[in-house]
Parts: sequence; C-alpha cells; structure tokens
Amino acid sequence: MTAARDYLAVQIGMNAAGTQDASPDLLTRLDGLLAVAAAFVEREAPGAPQPVKNEAVVRFAGYLRQSDFGGIRREVIGPKEAEYAMNHAPAFRSCGAKGLLSPWKRRRAR
Repeated sequence: MTAARDYLAVQIGMNAAGTQDASPDLLTRLDGLLAVAAAFVEREAPGAPQPVKNEAVVRFAGYLRQSDFGGIRREVIGPKEAEYAMNHAPAFRSCGAKGLLSPWKRRRAR
C-alpha cells in the first residue's frame, strides 16, 4: 500500500518526493483517493491486466483530486473572469479510466 500511495502521490502531483515526509492529512487524503479509485476500477473490469488497472486508478484519482465539490467554478486570469457549471457525474468516463478498461469490461445482457 505504501508503494502504491507513493506512486499515486507523484503521478497526481500531490507530493513530488513521494510520501516519506508527508503530513497525516495528506496521507489520509491519498489513502481515500486510492481506495475510491481502486474500487471503481475493480468494479468496472476485474479481469483487466494490472498495468491497465494502475493507469485507470491514477487517472481517476487525479480527476477526483482536481475536481471541486461545488457545482459552479470561477476562474480569474488577469483581467478576464469566467464562471461555469461543473458536472462530475461522468467523472469516470471524463478522466479516461472507463475507456482504458473498456476492452476488459464484462458485458452481460439483462
């Protein structure tokens, strides 16, 4: 788990040196992101090769890290300002994880 946490921290830009000197809050946040992303990936395609699963976890955890909790996002760049509505419902698809796992998804008729 520590190696996975270190790898994830570096890949999503939370800590460039890994987690050796990380605060307890950062470690808790990383563990949460790792657990949520891994659960989504495992549910989507349990038979996918491990390297593909790892990349899907990184993509989804990175998306979750950078997403806001609210529905409206505001950005100010110099004299310009923009507000727009955020939709995080398709997060797993938007980050690219769903597409990566698609060849290994088990499809069943209902």
